[in-house]
Amino acid sequence: MIAAALIAAITRRAPAWFCLALATLPPLVIALASLDKPLLLPRYLVFTLFAWTLLAGAALSGLRRIAADVLVVGGLLLIALPGQVAARATTRYNQPDYPLMARVLRQRVRPGDAIIMPAASGIRVRIGLQVYLPARFWPHDVLATRSPAAAAELDSPECDPAACLGAPPRLWVACVRACTDPLTPYPAEFAAIVRARGYVEDRGWQVPGGAIALYTPATSRS
Repeated sequence: MIAAALIAAITRRAPAWFCLALATLPPLVIALASLDKPLLLPRYLVFTLFAWTLLAGAALSGLRRIAADVLVVGGLLLIALPGQVAARATTRYNQPDYPLMARVLRQRVRPGDAIIMPAASGIRVRIGLQVYLPARFWPHDVLATRSPAAAAELDSPECDPAACLGAPPRLWVACVRACTDPLTPYPAEFAAIVRARGYVEDRGWQVPGGAIALYTPATSRS
């Protein structure tokens, strides 16, 4: 769109140059203002899109219909392809493979199971699993007090593990990144509570970017 706009500015002269100024001067002003306070964010520049669109339309109007269609469709495919590939990648932004993690739970979850998930440092395991795991296969989310929508937050608020963990017969533990010990992503005091309740790892499933592990009380094995 920007390339087409520049073509229009060269070939359509005064009106196009006016639109080009309307499209480029606001980002320049915001960039200069950002030297003092960071303001150069995409959402602050959305209002300039109409000027770029007018310029791109002016450039395309000078082409034959077939050439314009090929240019528009080809440009959209070229721009969208990297994003589509990234969206279908196994992991994104250091997140675990949620489809594979959900498959493990779907095949093995039992009534009465509970689950805990790390929520620190922007890791949204709860949200990722909700995309791929139907509600009927969800273990009891023991720490969640409300849904993200009800709390007007990105993730569910969580209660004090010491008060909310309880004593489920089986506890699923979601882990991200380095998962030699599935409790590594959790605060040390939280991991200590899980161990103090007698839970030990029964089995773990490694997935790209993380793991899902099943914990059971040590007494249930004797």
